[in-house]
Amino acid sequence: MINYKNIIFDEFDSDLWHTLKNSKLPILVYGMGNGADKIISVFEKYQITYSDVFASDDFVRGHSYKGKRVLSYSEACDKYPLGFDVVVSFGSKLPDVIERIYSLEKSHNVYSPDVEVCGYELFNEEYFNLHEKELYLARECFEDEISKSVFDDIIRYKLTGKLKYLKTTAFSEDECDEILNCNSYTSYLDLGAYNGDTVKKYLSLCPNLKRISAFEPDKRNFKKLVAFCEQINDVEISPLNCA
Repeated sequence: MINYKNIIFDEFDSDLWHTLKNSKLPILVYGMGNGADKIISVFEKYQITYSDVFASDDFVRGHSYKGKRVLSYSEACDKYPLGFDVVVSFGSKLPDVIERIYSLEKSHNVYSPDVEVCGYELFNEEYFNLHEKELYLARECFEDEISKSVFDDIIRYKLTGKLKYLKTTAFSEDECDEILNCNSYTSYLDLGAYNGDTVKKYLSLCPNLKRISAFEPDKRNFKKLVAFCEQINDVEISPLNCA
């Protein structure tokens, strides 16, 4: 088997948590709430000290978090004139918010940690080393080089929290449809089919589809999926209530 670690760790030496542990700059958490709670719990595990919490200038209302007064970004810059590392603790799909986060990279080291949504396993260097073989075998299931590259950069992002690896994996919906070359497919698996919305889309994009397996674990969504599938007559479609 190829040494997959050499491929992944080609631009960095350690994962995010060790990078922050060894940082010479103050660490500031950008944002509050559940995401920040999880990140700070990892800080405690690695004995990483964060100095303050800040929010966007137009969001600060004099509130506090974890016993610290939440600074505005302007206040943070005034308090730490020699610079600080930014750890983003929230997600967003709003273009202006995303652009604001990316703009911070002009002045700071910016990290957006990947912390577990459920369970307790952190995707860190230790996790990668333990599952290197499985990760590589999963990578080799992809047929095209674009998918393999995206897979690699998602793993690099999960390990480092660096935004540049998210940027390289972002494609518009139209670009994705073009990459997929939908005319060539006869079978389709929808892993998380919701109410059949994506099935509906690819039925129109893939004229040669003959078989569809649509997996949806949520019981309420599954009822909607079944109702949708009952309307499909020209393709063999199997709704499955499992994950």
